[in-house]
Parts: sequence; C-alpha cells; structure tokens
Amino acid sequence: MAAKASANLSGFLLRIVQKKKNVYVRHKLDTEIDKYYKTLHKVVIPECMEFVKEIPGFPERMKECISYTTPSYFDGWNFSIELVYRTVAEKHHQTEKNIEKSRILRALMEMCYAMTGVADDIIDKGEVRRGKKIWASICEGGPGAAFYDTYTVNYLITCMLQRHFRNDPGYSRMLELFALVNGSAAIGQTLDILDRKNSDYNDIIWKHTVEYKAMKPICAASGLGLLHAGIICDDLLCKTIDVFSYYGLLFQVWDDFMEYYSLKEQSGKDAPDSESNVNSWATVTAMAHFNAAQAKEFKACYGSGDPAKRSRVCELFDEVDLPGKYVEYLMNTRMAIAKKISNIPDARLRSACTSYMEWLLGEADHDVQLERLKSF
Repeated sequence: MAAKASANLSGFLLRIVQKKKNVYVRHKLDTEIDKYYKTLHKVVIPECMEFVKEIPGFPERMKECISYTTPSYFDGWNFSIELVYRTVAEKHHQTEKNIEKSRILRALMEMCYAMTGVADDIIDKGEVRRGKKIWASICEGGPGAAFYDTYTVNYLITCMLQRHFRNDPGYSRMLELFALVNGSAAIGQTLDILDRKNSDYNDIIWKHTVEYKAMKPICAASGLGLLHAGIICDDLLCKTIDVFSYYGLLFQVWDDFMEYYSLKEQSGKDAPDSESNVNSWATVTAMAHFNAAQAKEFKACYGSGDPAKRSRVCELFDEVDLPGKYVEYLMNTRMAIAKKISNIPDARLRSACTSYMEWLLGEADHDVQLERLKSF
C-alpha cells in the first residue's frame, strides 16, 4: 500500500525511472559546491603534496591522482557531511574556519571513497569511471602503482586529519570512521567477488555484501559531520549512522538498477555486472519473481559477454516489471527509514536525516506520511 501511494514522488534516485536525461542532481542546499572544490584543490591537495615533498616526483603524482579520481561518483552525493554539520552545529560553532574544516572532511572522505574505486576498477578490469579512463590505465606504473597509490592517499588522509582535527573531541572517532570505510569496503568487495561463482542469485550473501560494500562505508560520512559539530553522544551517533546506512543501501540498489535502465553516458561505466556474473539487487529481486522457465533462461544468459544474451537479460527483467519493483523497494525502504528518523531524539538531527531522504526520494506530504508511519 505504501509503495503504490507514494509512487508519484520524485527524487534523485527516481529520476532514472522518470527517464530524465540528467540523473545527477545535487541536494537543494548544496549551493556552495564551488567553495568545496576550492577547498579540495587549493587546500587539501597542496597540503597532501607537502607531506611527500621530499620524494622526487611524488607530490606531482599525488596531485594528479587525487585531482583525477576525486570525486569517484558524482559531485554532490557526499554532501551529508556538510548537511549534518550545518544543520546540527550551534551557530557560534559555525565560524568560517569550522565551515572550511567541514569541507576538508568532505574532501577527505571523497578521497577515501575514490581510492576504494581505484582498487575496485583494477580488480574488475574496468576501463571507464565517470565517463573517463580509470586511473590505473593512465598513471605511470600502471595498475600495480595505482594499487599502491590507494595506500598512499589513505596515509595522506590520516596526515590531514591529524593536522586539522587532532585537538577536536571527536578526533579518535573520526579515525575510526575512515578505517570503517576501508575495512568494510574491502570485506564487501571480497564477498562480491566470491559470490560471482554462485548461480542461485539469492539474497543471503547479497545482504552481507551490500551491508559492507555500501551501507557501512556511506554512513560514515554522516558521523563525521556530527563529530565535527561536537556531538559525541553514542546514542545520537549510532541512530544517525544507522539512518544513513540505509541511504547507502539505496545508493547501491540505484547503481544496480542503473546498470540495466540507464544509458552508458548516465552510468559512466562500461563493465557490465551481467558479464561478470555479479549478484545484485536486480538479480536477487528478479529471481524471486521469475517462473521456472524464466529462471532457467536467465541462468543461461547471465554472466555472458554475448550482447544478445545481455539484451535477453534486460527483457526478462522487464517481464517481471523490475522498474515497478524498484520504485516499490525504494518507497518501502523510505518507510523503514522514516521510522528510524522518528526515533532520533534531537530535532536538528531529524531535520538533517529527513532533508537527505527527501533529496533521494522526493518530498512527501508529511501528514499523510505520518499516518502511514503509524501503521508501518
């Protein structure tokens, strides 16, 4: 019922279903993206270069690497750090220096995500990310050197955190959140690779994969915004991070859906999941609705590089109305998230979480939403 009633909602993750040409739209409050990029290129990258200035050629390599790979997805998806900080921090805390520090955190987290992307591209033998050649294919030293660049950049992130945040009350937890991104992403990617040997396409492993591959890494950013605002209460941190972990889930589901229902120019990648036998939200959902004949044909086509078989996979998805199930999944997840937001005791945090949800899934009639929430 909730999914049907809410299916007319708009939002970032629904633009692809509405056949929008431009599927990338920033949060309505993300109006100072130019200042963020100025911080990235005029503050963060030069300081990272400074940390390795004694090594011939290395400062230039790091400048090129970070500039080329960051952001690894699109330029507005990691606004959660600034959104949470600007929403919950006391006004006296929001000095120009502290606002600049929130942008530094955003840049460092973008760099961290970018390095997981560099490693992922090497393992998947991808060629394109965000519509351009991957770093491993253009950098001096090739994939081997690019792989170790990921370690170097993460080291520089730690150096930057120490320089700018070591005296802040949330410093140690910030370090933990960056470690969470790298560690959980590694677990998720490993599960993803191991699961490619399977052909039952059920959700048992996929649930663990998406938890570590997307939910845990993405929720870390919201925690950084809270910690920078001086909020170190375990209860508030845990409840906010829990909400944003579900936004990570939705991003992964969106990415899985984009694989089949977007143009190559929109997805910005060229390594089809179907060729690598990747178990995704699309395969899990479709298999749960295929009849025996469809399931058999799907298994015969999926995991092949044959264009005709890939085309048939898309046709089979259409036969079980995967786009409709995508909208239904998003709307039902919205209800689960709304319930979690309602349990956050701080009104400012509820506002930040709701604002991010409305960017992803569109604004709802709050009176109607409240009634649905009571029966959810």
